[in-house]
Amino acid sequence: MPVIVMDGIELPFENVLHYPSFSVRVAEADVPQLPSILRAIGPPQVAQLQARLADRRVEINMMKNDMDTKDEVIKKNDATIKDQRKTIED
Repeated sequence: MPVIVMDGIELPFENVLHYPSFSVRVAEADVPQLPSILRAIGPPQVAQLQARLADRRVEINMMKNDMDTKDEVIKKNDATIKDQRKTIED
């Protein structure tokens, strides 16, 4: 189960993934108490968070693959633009 220790950030795909359903978020100020915070989460709740994470895995992988594809298109377009500029300059 993911344990998120970062204040004030937006997580990837936060607009479509409900992170609290499969992760634990701990404030940076509470890091010294992290062991006791995590021990306080009982085995049934850990199992539930892990199951929800597994349910989301396919969705997360699909979004990641979509992002990888978009990154490839952007890189290809950047290379094309650079080639065009070089041709114009020559």
